[in-house]
Amino acid sequence: FGRPFGKRSKRRWRSCRPCGRKRAPPSAAICGCGSGFCGNWRGESPPAPPEGPGITIVIGAAQGFSGSYGDRMAEAARAACARGDRLMVIGSRTIGALTGSGHAPDWSAELSARAADIGALAIRVADALYARLAELPEAPVRIRHADPDALAEGARTRSLFPFDTARFGAQPRPVPVLTLPPARLLAALIAEYVFTEICEVLMLGHAAENAARAEAMSRAQSAVKRMAGALQQEFQRARQDQMTPEIAELATAAEAVAGQA
Repeated sequence: FGRPFGKRSKRRWRSCRPCGRKRAPPSAAICGCGSGFCGNWRGESPPAPPEGPGITIVIGAAQGFSGSYGDRMAEAARAACARGDRLMVIGSRTIGALTGSGHAPDWSAELSARAADIGALAIRVADALYARLAELPEAPVRIRHADPDALAEGARTRSLFPFDTARFGAQPRPVPVLTLPPARLLAALIAEYVFTEICEVLMLGHAAENAARAEAMSRAQSAVKRMAGALQQEFQRARQDQMTPEIAELATAAEAVAGQA
């Protein structure tokens, strides 16, 4: 997919609150002491995600004819707006629905039509996210996306910052031999992790929209078949109603002819 993030932002040194160490992007959100967003790098329990306003990335719909999928994703984006989050929206259909309801996203992009283009889009999303984290370094980052295998459940929420390390079920292991300073290695791993997470949710959104479109097409096909069947039955009834008096007239005429004979 190429580089894990775009142009490096201007280095802005900040101090870690627990230990006082200095850190700079891309490690501005983490520290080697194990605090901050990296929380669980020593196997500790992850911190509870903050409930306040933050940054929400919405993987929406790019095109129409996908049933209620686009409306559900737009509703998820509006809920984030109501919470006061800064919105990053992917998908022109969802962007249009938000703009029409008076909610302008802070950043937007079109969802890639091809899976091969997801990596380039993920780089753009990561660059835009880092720019906003430079302004709001402690803001929680949430991702709203749909699961193609569970479309009926609606939009799901994934916590990008703080990291949801409980997803991986880490087990205690011997400390590996490192050739890089731990903070530098951890910063590089986190950048790769963010890029991978964004790629995954973009691919899930791409698959979810295609699945929703396939369901909509299947429902439309079923509706057309039902309509065709109903029209066929109506035609047969109309034909029967037309034939019945004709047969009766023929029978009456035949009886009259037979009586004259």
